[in-house]
Amino acid sequence: MKRLLLSIAAVVPLLAVIGVFTARESIAQAIRAAWVRDADNAARHAVAFDLTAGGNYTVPAGKTLVIEDVSVFNLIPADPTSGLITVTNGVTLFHDMPFSPISGKEGATRIWAGGRTTRFYADPGSVVSSFSNGSFHMACSGYLIEVNP
Repeated sequence: MKRLLLSIAAVVPLLAVIGVFTARESIAQAIRAAWVRDADNAARHAVAFDLTAGGNYTVPAGKTLVIEDVSVFNLIPADPTSGLITVTNGVTLFHDMPFSPISGKEGATRIWAGGRTTRFYADPGSVVSSFSNGSFHMACSGYLIEVNP
């Protein structure tokens, strides 16, 4: 019985020492994890581009484009038709843009403006383009997300 008590008495301090070193390693791992940067932070991969008639933007390989804002200025006599074309999960999507006249008279050439906050996605390597029935300028902004291999 005496040997059993001595064995237990010897093991308890050993477990305490092991616990101290293990706790230090756990704390160090937690500190290292806190220093890891936020790779999906939109500000780290911000992107902005302009589209005019016939223009386009090619999404870089290995990245997904997220378009968060689109604004358009259109110069035509009648109601404008304009929008953005994206490819998401292999599907081509046509995103229409709402407009309001900001100058000119009915029947004459007018300036139309529109814009919207969005959440449009475009596949890696795909082409983002625009469509319109007039002379226009389209500005897009958003961010790129790294695609996991």
